[in-house]
Amino acid sequence: MIWDKLLINVATGALCGITKLPYGDLYQIPEIRDCAFEAILEGINVAKANGIILSTEDPEDIWLKAAAGLPYEFKTSMLQSLEKGQKTEIDYINGAIVRWGEKSNVATPVNKALVANVKGIEAWMEKYINS
Repeated sequence: MIWDKLLINVATGALCGITKLPYGDLYQIPEIRDCAFEAILEGINVAKANGIILSTEDPEDIWLKAAAGLPYEFKTSMLQSLEKGQKTEIDYINGAIVRWGEKSNVATPVNKALVANVKGIEAWMEKYINS
């Protein structure tokens, strides 16, 4: 159950934070959907390598669950944190996939890139906005 929730957050949190888009706009861009699917697939592969049973292994199902019942203007907590000039929970979401992947020899290049991008935004904010 924890991993099911983690994969929902992997699908959207960093992408909303990086793009600054709420769900309604985020879900309109095929390239973002494709990136989310790749991040989710990495998470699924990491879970499987560690014997974790998921409720679904279908990236589209996870992508759709992430937005189920939410309004067009919904913003992830990661985007909300960035808008407030605060650090995000990237280390506990996409970063967790990366760490678990490293421990189990599962490649996680998309999640690594998402972590790097969000950390770059955080560093920029710290230097130029919060100082």
